[in-house]
Amino acid sequence: MRDLLRREVEANRVAYEARSYCVASLSYIYNHHERELAERLTEAQHAHHDLVVAAMHVHLDHDNCLETVVLKGPTAAVRGFASRTQAERGVRHGQVNLVTVETGDAHSGPGSHHHHGTCTSSLVLTRARCC
Repeated sequence: MRDLLRREVEANRVAYEARSYCVASLSYIYNHHERELAERLTEAQHAHHDLVVAAMHVHLDHDNCLETVVLKGPTAAVRGFASRTQAERGVRHGQVNLVTVETGDAHSGPGSHHHHGTCTSSLVLTRARCC
């Protein structure tokens, strides 16, 4: 019951906080025989390199592929990218899982400074709070 309540509170918060940032996974199945679809999906990911963190491509069978794209950035931009991707002709069974985050430095205190690659800011996961 607690998990259901948290999920609903988080969904409500995401819906009303247009300025929030998020991390998300976008998963979809598509027919790779659809005319130039794979190229269009790849082009969209490159055009939004500021949002796309990583992508994984899986061959399901002769016709279908599963792709999961990890995204981060402003919630509105991530939602827009996900919606446009899911609306592409030939994309089926799309689902986005979005979690809002706060921007800021998650590391504080002596000896806790740690860098990963070239990241200039960190994102802090927030937990949905309820009464």
